[in-house]
Amino acid sequence: MPKRRRDGCDLQDPQNAGSSGSGAVHSPGHSTPKTGGAGEGRSTAAAGGAAGAHRVPLSPPLFDADDDEDESHLPALVLDSIVKVFSTHCTPNFSLPWQMRKQEYSTSSGFVIEGQRILTNAHSVENFTVVRVKKRGSADKVTARVVAIGDECDIALLTVDDAEFFRDMHPLPLGSLPHLQDRVTVVGYPIGGESISVTEGVVSRVEIQQYSHGATELLSVQIDAAINPGNSGGPALNARLECIGIAFQSLSTREAENVGYVIPSPVVNHFLTDVSRNGRYTGFCSSGLEWQALENAALRRYLGMHASETGVLVRRVYPLSGAATALRKNDVVLEFERNRIGNDGTVPFRRNERINFNLLVKNKYVGEQCTLRILRDGKRLTVRYQLDESSSLLLVPVHEKRRQPEYLVVAGLVFVVLTEPYLRSEYGERFEFEAPVKLLNQLMHGEKRHVNEQVVILSQVIHHDITTGYQALNNLQLLRCNGEEVRNLAHLAEMIDAFDGEFLRFALEYEEIIVIARERAHRLSGDILQQHFIPADRSICHEAEFAEVDEISMAKVRRRVDQCKAMSGTAPPEDVTESGRAAEEEDADEATMEGAGRAQQRGRQRGRPRRRQPPTRGRNRPRRQRTRGDTDA
Repeated sequence: MPKRRRDGCDLQDPQNAGSSGSGAVHSPGHSTPKTGGAGEGRSTAAAGGAAGAHRVPLSPPLFDADDDEDESHLPALVLDSIVKVFSTHCTPNFSLPWQMRKQEYSTSSGFVIEGQRILTNAHSVENFTVVRVKKRGSADKVTARVVAIGDECDIALLTVDDAEFFRDMHPLPLGSLPHLQDRVTVVGYPIGGESISVTEGVVSRVEIQQYSHGATELLSVQIDAAINPGNSGGPALNARLECIGIAFQSLSTREAENVGYVIPSPVVNHFLTDVSRNGRYTGFCSSGLEWQALENAALRRYLGMHASETGVLVRRVYPLSGAATALRKNDVVLEFERNRIGNDGTVPFRRNERINFNLLVKNKYVGEQCTLRILRDGKRLTVRYQLDESSSLLLVPVHEKRRQPEYLVVAGLVFVVLTEPYLRSEYGERFEFEAPVKLLNQLMHGEKRHVNEQVVILSQVIHHDITTGYQALNNLQLLRCNGEEVRNLAHLAEMIDAFDGEFLRFALEYEEIIVIARERAHRLSGDILQQHFIPADRSICHEAEFAEVDEISMAKVRRRVDQCKAMSGTAPPEDVTESGRAAEEEDADEATMEGAGRAQQRGRQRGRPRRRQPPTRGRNRPRRQRTRGDTDA
């Protein structure tokens, strides 16, 4: 199955240009910066946008055909709602997690929606340190704040503190899901020039696709309009000048021409509603199970299904998911939310169309209940359970959500947490072919058995007298420490700190074992750290430190939305007054908490700088390969 490339940012990386196998999918999102280019670099593209749930009527000047500023058939006010996004990215060195890589720059696209907010792609601001935006026709770049990042859906929400920035900018409304052969216009700032670019095409396909950035299967719209590096984050518009989606990835030109993909408006609306409800992004749901198609008649008879019944077979239930409370292996799922499931795992979609029933799962929100009709041991039952966030069930994370990767150094033994960015750092973009089989098995098929479980691996052994004989060991999973199973890196640190015996014993996979003298290890650790310029022996984060974005006060965002609704007449002034007062009270509380949080963060940074995952460079991005019929965990 060909891989896709994210289209948002332009990142020209000379070392990786052309480095991908056939069928690779690119995300022309950023383009890597050229050496020595001060303000240029990865040109993250994509301008475009989605509006909130309420459509804002277009004013007559939008259709003024005599407007000299129009550069195409699109009205000037539509073009003016699209911005260019300039991002500075600082990537952690996952192989040496106490270090940072050289910062990189990218440009991409974004567009204004109601509430003085800007939509773009998540990969456009990946590992950001500074994000700036520039209006069409302006020479000034204005600092933007990242409100929320949704890695699974590849969407990021920005805002600008100065309300003057949004003066005379018309928010783009979100349209409905397009139909086949509907005309579509993609607008953004791709490579090849500095001014805004407009391309046209038609809708070629609407189906579930795997998003290259988040490795999650969500609804996607395929179009034949050109989507190039730098287009990421830009809007795709229909004939009514409504945004039907956000440009984000395309097939490699080695495989096909003019095959681009758009994040459709239902996915964008789900993201915006999630952030509005919870004050942050919580993610998309997982059914908590993996299933097998029942297209074989003998298998259906063996399971006791009637000739008129259809469904799918449950082959695995994730132990920490809500599904574990209601489903068992070898159950047959006949219906999901009263929608009959076909033997191929599809449900009716639109007229003469069917789609994977996973769409029904992704349309729900984290924490909501779902109802299934199942067949178990010849009995037909109705069960209900709570849906969980998809990434919370993955044993090996696709994205590193901490600003600095976790690590622990014990007398030269460097332990880290297994993540997909770590494998990419160690083995390159073809890590799915180069990494050890056992680590790949954990990545592809690992499941959590208890909360906060991690795969802890011995990344490398720093050569010293105390580690003589072990220096060749690397990238092996740590199974036990002093005979006790290791649950996560924090658990390992606790066990070592509390141990008062003579020898520390580490049991690795492939029956490898490491034994070091505890007192000598404690005595020599400082010298080893100093010799290799390692600032601290550990960086172990807690759940409260998982912040992925430089959060803006959600109270301010809510107040802006209310004010915009009041001006457009969609909300009564008294409601705005009450919500405004509540927002001001929240601001006061958050200001106090934010000040304390920043002081604590500065204290942490003096000892151990915090870092996050690497930005996308427009290269082919390997994806988790799942067999047909699997749901997203």
